[in-house]
Amino acid sequence: AGILLENDDRTISLINQEFCRLFNIPVSPDLLVGSDCSQSAEQSKHLFKDPQAFIKRINKILKDKKLVSGDELELSDGKFYERDFVPLWIEGKYDGHLWVYRDITESKQAESQLKLQEEKYRSIVEKATDIIYRVNAEGYFTFVNEVAERITGFSKDELLTMRYSQLIRNDYKKKAFELYKSQIENKTPSTYFEFPLVTKDGNEIWMGQSVQYPEKEDASAQLTALAIDINKRKLAELNLKLQEEKYRNIIANMNLGLLEVDIDDNIQHANQSFCKMSGYTLEELIGKKASELFISEEEKKLIKKKNESRRNLTHHFVVFS
Repeated sequence: AGILLENDDRTISLINQEFCRLFNIPVSPDLLVGSDCSQSAEQSKHLFKDPQAFIKRINKILKDKKLVSGDELELSDGKFYERDFVPLWIEGKYDGHLWVYRDITESKQAESQLKLQEEKYRSIVEKATDIIYRVNAEGYFTFVNEVAERITGFSKDELLTMRYSQLIRNDYKKKAFELYKSQIENKTPSTYFEFPLVTKDGNEIWMGQSVQYPEKEDASAQLTALAIDINKRKLAELNLKLQEEKYRNIIANMNLGLLEVDIDDNIQHANQSFCKMSGYTLEELIGKKASELFISEEEKKLIKKKNESRRNLTHHFVVFS
């Protein structure tokens, strides 16, 4: 730090090399001791972005004779200084003052860069089409974007008093708790979990959620989550599953024997009727080649020819009556 100690008559009592460097004074500090500082502000005002404001502030500080800490000054070349003023009183009598100047340019630039990054991040978050939120170690929301409000139906103020688990359907809460407990304990960088979210009005929306563990761990470490609406896909999957179960029930109760085989003629499934007709159990049939069970050599050739024409299909069926 640059240090300048002045007597009550504004003459220099002490000055160091750093002060000379900060103010571009091309003289050894020792030669300046005893010099009059009353015009020093005028002589150095050109260094600052707002010279008149610099002079005005100096005069006010000297007039008030009160402690000043952390005054920030912007220079004309883009640098930043921080200034302290310490009045010296001895037995109630003013005996001079101490000026301390520090170059804080690097920290100001870092602060500015951080601010730009935060603004960029905030812009991305605000324009996102998916839910983005953060939670603390107790599971309470500490940040939610506007999409979270729109999808859940809760306001930002309401969400910030809630735990994330309050939005998860009851039968999925234990799975979520165990997953995120494990993520924190093992410091797992990222996890993915699908669950039904319960909105304020009681509706359910399936969400696919990625949760990130912080790279830099500290006492206030928070988990950041991105939750995507997968409701359409999930409902389609559930509908397909229901259709498959319905189809399996129909096949299981058919009077005809039915085999499901892949493109290599390997048996994937057989209904109960075929098992009764063949005398095999389902476990014995799975994986066998259908053409090797009860078919003549001529029929094998015919089936092989048929299979060649079905190469674009993953499965087909063989019916026995």
